Amino acid sequence: MTNKLKIALLTGVAAIALPLCLEGFAVAAETDSSNSDWVIGEVMVTARKREERIQDIPESLTAFTAQDVENAGITRIADVAAHIPNIILQPSYRQGVVNISARGLTTPQQGDSPVVLNIDGVQAPAQDFINQDLFDIERIEVLKGPQGALYGAGAIAGAINIVTKQPSNEFEGFAKAQYGKNDAQRYSAGLSGPIVEDKLLFRVAGVYEKRDGYIRNSLTNDLVDFVEEGTIRGSLFANLGEVRVDLRASYMDGENGASFYESFPLLPDPVPEIDLLFGGPLGRLGSDISNGQYVNHSNVQTEEKRDVLTTSLKVEFDLAGGVVTSVTGYNKSDQEDFGDLDFQPVDILLQDVRFDAEVFNTELRYASDASQRFRWVGGVFYQERDIYNQVIVLLGDFTTGHKTLEESRNNPANSILTDGRDTIDSQAWGVFLSTNYDITDALTLTMAARYDRVEVDTEYVGEAPAFLALPGQTASRTFKKLQPKFNLAYKVNEDVLTYVDLARGFRTGVPNPTAAFAGGLPRFIEPEVADTAEVGVKSTFMDGRVILNGAAFYSDIENRHHYFYGASLQSMTTYDKAEVYGLEVDFIFLLTQELRFQASGGLMNAEIASNEITEYLNFTTGEVALVVNNKGNTLPDTPEKTLNLSLDYDAPITDNINIVARASYRYVDGVYFDTENFIDDGGSKNFVDLRLGLRGEQWSITGFIDNVTNERTYSNYAYSGGAGNYLPNRPRLWGVEVGFRF
Repeated sequence: MTNKLKIALLTGVAAIALPLCLEGFAVAAETDSSNSDWVIGEVMVTARKREERIQDIPESLTAFTAQDVENAGITRIADVAAHIPNIILQPSYRQGVVNISARGLTTPQQGDSPVVLNIDGVQAPAQDFINQDLFDIERIEVLKGPQGALYGAGAIAGAINIVTKQPSNEFEGFAKAQYGKNDAQRYSAGLSGPIVEDKLLFRVAGVYEKRDGYIRNSLTNDLVDFVEEGTIRGSLFANLGEVRVDLRASYMDGENGASFYESFPLLPDPVPEIDLLFGGPLGRLGSDISNGQYVNHSNVQTEEKRDVLTTSLKVEFDLAGGVVTSVTGYNKSDQEDFGDLDFQPVDILLQDVRFDAEVFNTELRYASDASQRFRWVGGVFYQERDIYNQVIVLLGDFTTGHKTLEESRNNPANSILTDGRDTIDSQAWGVFLSTNYDITDALTLTMAARYDRVEVDTEYVGEAPAFLALPGQTASRTFKKLQPKFNLAYKVNEDVLTYVDLARGFRTGVPNPTAAFAGGLPRFIEPEVADTAEVGVKSTFMDGRVILNGAAFYSDIENRHHYFYGASLQSMTTYDKAEVYGLEVDFIFLLTQELRFQASGGLMNAEIASNEITEYLNFTTGEVALVVNNKGNTLPDTPEKTLNLSLDYDAPITDNINIVARASYRYVDGVYFDTENFIDDGGSKNFVDLRLGLRGEQWSITGFIDNVTNERTYSNYAYSGGAGNYLPNRPRLWGVEVGFRF
């Protein structure tokens, strides 16, 4: 029996049997009069653009409250992804960018994320806006599966909503200071209160982070993954009765180390005399990071500078029993990187990278009265996005030894090898409608759809030709798609909800950089479409002490986006067809009033389902020596299994002091980085984190150790200069945090 069939049978049986088992268990639990009056707290979310109880939403949805965020030490999107099954997050060569992989769909370099990120209702318009510090957070919501019916193009694998804390009507504030390994420092503070009581409220908060880093360059003995960045955020809230106005602005500025790859030749090819794999050598990597050894020996340290401005204006007013909401945002990001590209001690290749984005978007929607049998949310969306993307590859002077960044940047011997400078301007608009109808008290039908149209114009603006491209070259494409959603939810009883969901997700095609286009790849890759069927159950039993949710899904993917590692070109391509079968389970058990156990797991069988051909060339003759069909191979960047376990303990030791402890474990299967399944990240990984602290009425002190066992793995791969290059994960980290609040 094939793995695909085994998983299909397993998910089908689980989806059918689990609700029936839970129904009997829930009824039995209700008859037990000895149950305590303490329960898992209810969580309210706005994932469907109206406030609802999370267990009443027939979707795969995970939420983190402010207390969850603090207990788990969540400060970045990577920390969020580490707690969600079937989602992984990989760092990029730029520290300001992360690659999200969810349910078999991934983020190609230079492409867009398969998961839409919304911060206070405003969509993050590019990857550079995703990896920001998470502080002063009220709630984080993670929706999985296609969410295009509400969130539009790009939400092909899900959506993440980050809700920062609202201004308060009473004066309150907090301050935190953290210190850890290698002089890692993090300071955050905030203040909120009324300007005019009940009418005009404010909130201001900020964070500053600085660390020397953990990865050392063997030539200079310097730490290369250093970070120094700060963010300040302010908000005003005006309550004018039937009209509410929320104005927010945030600014981040930072300087970080980047592109700290380990570089080494690949092992000999499995096929004699065949050295070229469509632009890159074939073979497995020649070192093993599992023993804790990692060597960066770039002769020039890459440095990244970036600043990010985000603003939003939200206006709500009551109308005809419902609420009209307008959300308008203006976002701007500037990011530049300069440094080594061959990652060798010899000065061969340099990179001069810049990514600037300026985006305006607005959404106007109406949500009807939520208490009615028929409920609906409908609206329109518009966005303008202007991007400047620069990838200039320079030839160095071929000398050996260290150069400072300034020496390298101003070296007169440098010459342009490829000049990839492009502008990408787009206009997008969408219209959406989501309806819910209670057919009976137990049966609810949801029907939703969104139509998106995106017009993209790109132009090569470099001064020197990028291979065969000529300055001034332009190209345009229009992408449009209807994204429907059908959901039927049945309430077995007050504690058990089952559902069937059919949805389509859509991600627009994006332009390849001009240099890649001139190298033979298409100027635009085709749009990606995912049709997904999901069955699931959400249950609460043992008088609210246990939550057990599960889902089984199948996704049929057309034009699956993929990043291609080729000859110093940042290139994207697609697979005609891919298939993903998956299963997800989330479990919370309040063992005692002080002790909570949580587990979540994911299982996926994700394969290339079309004939995808790789030609192996004889490097000497240039002739095709071998043709391989990759159909049936595992999708890159997609683990088969993920597992999360955590145990939280929060108990009083005096009248005013609690001891707070947390232990968490995460297992992630190995992933392949390439279509051929030759290059992987070293196999399965096991991560353990520990936190222990004391909390008083207005203060707290917490010690932590992340990656207790010092598990080492590779988390990103790129090919350049005839060698394979990997980014490592972080080693064991430790620190202590002191907090004060009033």
